[in-house]
Amino acid sequence: MKKTKEDILWEYISEKDIKEIEERFEELDNETEYRHIWDMHTFQCVENEVYMGGVYFIDGIKKDITLVFQTSQFLEWLNGNTEYMKEQLIKYINQIN
Repeated sequence: MKKTKEDILWEYISEKDIKEIEERFEELDNETEYRHIWDMHTFQCVENEVYMGGVYFIDGIKKDITLVFQTSQFLEWLNGNTEYMKEQLIKYINQIN
């Protein structure tokens, strides 16, 4: 049987890593935090990680943020959503014109 991408990725994650991840998720609050990133200023791709950095404001204070994605998952997500993103952008542009 051919291995899936997920099977291959899971081979590189140890049981200790899985337990640490599960513990961190248990510690997280169930609330989702939303931030509008006003200025995207950083992009970097190293091995299987994509870094995107930007600036957001909270209570009038400028904060930097860096998001880190697995490159393989990031590309899979983009491949399935770029057309929808373009459609939404065109709709927005038409509304403001």
